[in-house]
Amino acid sequence: MPTLVLGDIYPNHAEVPPSLEVEWEEVEGLSALYRIVFQSMALEGLPEQLKLGSVHLLQTRGPLWTRRVDIVQRPQAKIVWDKTNYPELQVAAGVPLTVCHLPVVLPTEQKPAQFAAWRDEIYSATGLLVALLDDRVAQRELFEDFLLFDGDQWIGLADRQGHVRNFLPFPLTDADEAVLHDLPSAAIPEKARVAARWYLRGAQLGPAADGIPLFWTALEAIVGAEGRQVVRQVEDALREIGEDPATLDPSVGRLFGLRADIVHHGEAELEPVVVGWYALERICRNLFRHVLEITVTWPDAPGDDSGLSDEVRLELQNAPETVWHEPDDWL
Repeated sequence: MPTLVLGDIYPNHAEVPPSLEVEWEEVEGLSALYRIVFQSMALEGLPEQLKLGSVHLLQTRGPLWTRRVDIVQRPQAKIVWDKTNYPELQVAAGVPLTVCHLPVVLPTEQKPAQFAAWRDEIYSATGLLVALLDDRVAQRELFEDFLLFDGDQWIGLADRQGHVRNFLPFPLTDADEAVLHDLPSAAIPEKARVAARWYLRGAQLGPAADGIPLFWTALEAIVGAEGRQVVRQVEDALREIGEDPATLDPSVGRLFGLRADIVHHGEAELEPVVVGWYALERICRNLFRHVLEITVTWPDAPGDDSGLSDEVRLELQNAPETVWHEPDDWL
């Protein structure tokens, strides 16, 4: 990895080298700076550059150049991804920024666990600085990307989209539509409103470790319990809707243990996190429906294809298709 001199990377905020249009195999093994950029507020006396562990933090002001690919799945049987490429995107003009850099070497294959660990490392370092000072240092995340190097030469930018999910093409039935139309007049319990805030945050993260505690917080609100009591209360709530907790794999108790590992030890292996995240998502959905006294045909698990026709299942066996767009395509 080249010596990290941030002043050499951001000379007067000059335009970055052209973004690379390459496949992963062409950049694997390269040195890189994994970068997360936060909008901030200037703090008088805060050093322009700080180092916490392996993370280098730069206080600067936009605009910065990045690149981004927006990904949208079409609502049809065959999985088709519309991807819009923004190869050179200027953002945050005039805005104070905290720019966090972590020197890495890109692995020989895209390993979700590795990317998650890098992201956690930057968030831990930035969180420590926020805890020591205040949240003006990092108010909200603006973007993440990679600055690529070939030896000591900075050669361009790359981005990566994580936790992108395939969704099955469930149709909204007339009965489901009627339920949605009746929602404004429905009596929604306060505990459901509270739980829904936490559930949304966990769902937006996708199958990632930080989503596990958020889903558990939603369950605490739904069942009105906390600590170890939540396990028993969730199991009792599942029995009320006709589901035997003893048949769950992983069990409710193991899912609570996964939450404890993430909260108290800060890390967990990727596979249990993904399995646990989907299990908690399904449990939350079912208990929400029970508390709201609402019945919908929408499946409680995104991977449940039992409600799809044989024709749709056959179409789903086709390889996913990617359609690339330029930003002007949508104008």
